[in-house]
Amino acid sequence: WRMVLNSLVICLFGRGVYDGDVIVKGLAALGLDWNLESLRRFGADTLRAKYGWKRACGFSPENIKIPEKMFRVRSSTGFIDPGRMKRRLELFLEYAGI
Repeated sequence: WRMVLNSLVICLFGRGVYDGDVIVKGLAALGLDWNLESLRRFGADTLRAKYGWKRACGFSPENIKIPEKMFRVRSSTGFIDPGRMKRRLELFLEYAGI
């Protein structure tokens, strides 16, 4: 969804204001025929294209190393578990198809 907001140059502080319905209505006012599903598809396609470009430039998300200090800071739910964080990165890469 962030790719949709970024592509429309919507301030990320306004994420709570610019939900799918507001965006679809705004695009319709401009004469553009989009729906929530087509926006989501666009966002997913854009994310894959973004990481495709990054890979072409040498970036490898599999080699991301999360700094150790991140696991020493207490969050609102306790300390961040390195294994869970690694799994979340794997799930993101799988979901994004990258």
